[in-house]
Amino acid sequence: MKNIFVIIIATLTSFTSLFYYLMISGQLSELTGEETIAQSLSLGLYLTGMALGSGLCDKMLSIMYDRNHKWKLLIQAEMFVATIGSSLFLIGPLCLAFYLVYVNQYLFSPYDIPLPLIFQIYVPMIFGLGFFSGIQLPILLHLNHEEESQILFLNYLGALFAGVLLNVFLAMGQSTQELLIFVLLLNFFTLFLLMILQRKFALSKYFTMPLLSLLLILNWLPKIEKAELLSYYLGFKIQSLKQLGDWSRVLGQYANLERHVSPYQKIDIVTEPPQIESYFHGNVSLFLNRKPQFDLYSHKTYHQSMVAGSINLNNQIPKKILVLGAGDGILAHELLKHKEVESILMVELDPAMIEISRRHRVLSSLNGGVLELEDPRLKIVINDAISFLRTDKEKYDGIYIDFPYPYSNELKKLYSLEFYQMISAHTNKDGFFIFDFPLESEIQESRHNKMTGCLLNTLKKAGFAHPFGFGPYSSFVFVSKSDIQRSFNYSTLPEKLDLSSSLNLVSLEHVLKRERKGNCYYSLFYGRD
Repeated sequence: MKNIFVIIIATLTSFTSLFYYLMISGQLSELTGEETIAQSLSLGLYLTGMALGSGLCDKMLSIMYDRNHKWKLLIQAEMFVATIGSSLFLIGPLCLAFYLVYVNQYLFSPYDIPLPLIFQIYVPMIFGLGFFSGIQLPILLHLNHEEESQILFLNYLGALFAGVLLNVFLAMGQSTQELLIFVLLLNFFTLFLLMILQRKFALSKYFTMPLLSLLLILNWLPKIEKAELLSYYLGFKIQSLKQLGDWSRVLGQYANLERHVSPYQKIDIVTEPPQIESYFHGNVSLFLNRKPQFDLYSHKTYHQSMVAGSINLNNQIPKKILVLGAGDGILAHELLKHKEVESILMVELDPAMIEISRRHRVLSSLNGGVLELEDPRLKIVINDAISFLRTDKEKYDGIYIDFPYPYSNELKKLYSLEFYQMISAHTNKDGFFIFDFPLESEIQESRHNKMTGCLLNTLKKAGFAHPFGFGPYSSFVFVSKSDIQRSFNYSTLPEKLDLSSSLNLVSLEHVLKRERKGNCYYSLFYGRD
């Protein structure tokens, strides 16, 4: 019976440890926006900690002859793993709380938490998780010599289950907080099994720290999570430590947060109260995976200038249109205003985005209800853009691409050489495609310049040597197969075009022609060269 318990514990310890590691790595990627750096650093620290923990534990076990001491060390290691796991609930909000209190000036963007602070907190967490996880396996092997191979097999199997089940649970729409609570409960179950093996329930003191953490988390997590997100989105500042106690209450009065978690993304809608009585909605902002999309003040600048700018540069209204992304429906609404448009095929990956845009009062008013009304010119397909392009045989007069910026490896495939080659194959001879891209930014300017250089090299390799950039407020790249020199004809702009949209129709050719070092480009197979 004891051997069975040891085998179960070997599986659970590896499962919970790797699950926590994957959650920490994902949280670090989300906070920093540097997916490659975050994952590489996390893996290196975790493995280094495991190696050091295993090495030190092996030396300790060689001089530790009392089995009770070995069990006690194993319980202590599991307790520290549970404590590190429970701290994941609070560490992100606490990073931001520190930032809000001590950074009283806009030294950083409201959407840009200081990276050194984040890494200083997460580095010891990841290393500690690896260290205490590394202690556990040698102890289990020492305690059960006759079944070492079986313990090793199940230990690795537990790690495999953690990697697979995390993606399965997330695909089912489970939140990271729910998953963390589930794994933390597994930690408690593991500690309980260890105490059964010891037959000493006096060791219940080892429950104290993780159990206290769990109780505090369950009580404060919803408030802390809401306050952290609203502070992040609104750039809220705390001028003194005294104000920290009123943080959640003040933000609750100031704005409302509506969060939707889908298998593909986290959709946040922030509603601010009216600033003046005549403005009925106040302000409503949409965020996807913590990245700003648009609000009531900027949506016209983005969507109107994208449509009006592309039509003006093309000198004619496209009849057959493909829209990739833009699940909010506002872009389709702007295109359908033109009677010359005969058909629009909209391909959206996330059905949750479509459903939210249909039923949300403000979003449905912005898209004119096009997602709910049966306009024969609009067809919606739920599919991945690349998968759709690989199977679709049609060609289009205009292709409108509305994707998040390529801040992660997953998103870079939507800006890759192969993707633009597929776009070219689906574009008519006199057709065009247009997409948004951060051509100019005062924040992280060098990073955006590098991204722009990689993008231009990618387009050039795909056969588009003369892209046209425009939009000082919301920037776009217009691309066509012809080598005609493009420029705006302001005399033909629609009379009802919003002023902010008109002001956004300004060439950024000087940005595209800026000299840049390096020959990097985006590719599905080679990454960035």
